[in-house]
Amino acid sequence: MNQKGFTLIELIISTFIFSLIMVAILNFFIFGVKTQMYSFSSNDILNQVNYTVEYMSRFIRMAKNTDPLNSFCVKNGENFLVENNNSLSFIDYKNDCHKFYLENGQIRENRVGEDGNEEDLPLTSLNFNVKNLKFIVEGNGKDDKKQPRVTILLEIEEKEKKANAPPVKIQTTITQRTIDL
Repeated sequence: MNQKGFTLIELIISTFIFSLIMVAILNFFIFGVKTQMYSFSSNDILNQVNYTVEYMSRFIRMAKNTDPLNSFCVKNGENFLVENNNSLSFIDYKNDCHKFYLENGQIRENRVGEDGNEEDLPLTSLNFNVKNLKFIVEGNGKDDKKQPRVTILLEIEEKEKKANAPPVKIQTTITQRTIDL
């Protein structure tokens, strides 16, 4: 007898081989999606850190030494006031008082103008948790003969770990633009 078609054994073997190929392709696809989520998550954290550090750096560079008339923000004769290592206050070129601080896992800025108007703004998104913020100031007084500089240490992570991106740790040092030797 000459019959055309496939036997049951041939169908089972071909289905099994097809299933193995599909599982391999699916695993490769899942790996690609997880890698992409990890990359997007890491990119989001780095963008947040970049914005926050650049924003703070811009104002820290423009800080100025206080004089007796403007000592409502920092001690007279100093450039910066650090409290609890995670809060930095200073006077900017417009005589506004800036304070960068950590509160409930979020970096915030409090700005008080000479006219008394006060703004309190978040610098980091609620989607991220700032685990550590530390300010280290060197050359703070006029008598120390050093150019003032602020080192910022920052550690930030996602609140909801969607892609298991590791926390980002950043350290940067900013010097004041105006010569203060």
